[in-house]
Formats: sequence, C-alpha cells, structure tokens
Amino acid sequence: MTRVNSDEVVELFDGGWLQLDGAVSGTRVIVARHRAPASGKRVSVGKCIGEWVYEIFITTLPIDGFLVEDVLDLYHGRGAFEAVLGDEDVEEEPDRWCSYTECGQELW
Repeated sequence: MTRVNSDEVVELFDGGWLQLDGAVSGTRVIVARHRAPASGKRVSVGKCIGEWVYEIFITTLPIDGFLVEDVLDLYHGRGAFEAVLGDEDVEEEPDRWCSYTECGQELW
C-alpha cells in the first residue's frame, strides 16, 4: 500500500493468529515494513533492521471482516484523532476559560 500523506510504499504482512493464553481471545499479528530513511536520520516509530523499518500491530479484529489495510487505516485514523483532542486539552490555560463570568471569577 502507499501512505497517503507521504507517497511512501509500505509492505504489509498478515501473520495470522497468536493464542496468548486461555483468558485472552486470539490476537492477530500484522507486520508493516518500509525502507529505512537515509543514514543519519533517526527512526522514531518501529525497529530498523538493515535497510528496512518494521512495525508490529496486534488486533482482535477478524480476518474475514478487516483487511490488513483496514486495520492500519483504523490505527492511523485513531492516532490522528487523538492528537487533535490532545491539542485541545492544552490549548488554553484554566484562568482563560473559568474567569469569563462573575461566578467563574469568584470560584477561581
């Protein structure tokens, strides 16, 4: 598959199911790999082995309902959404939003 935002080609491998123990349902192992960046650049996500960077994903989503691409789309979409919410959490200092009204000023 090709990443939308960078046109980087990523190879995806579905490793099948891994039974961890009796209490946990089967987990599906997915591996993604792409070419390592030019030497000297730090790899922030994944494990660099030779000329490849590997990432591992674990899910319980069924194979017949979710292709490997679907699982990664869900993962990357979730990450983007959480970053937006994280930005909102630190956007304003508390005194900016709790002191707009008289009772908020008294409370603050």
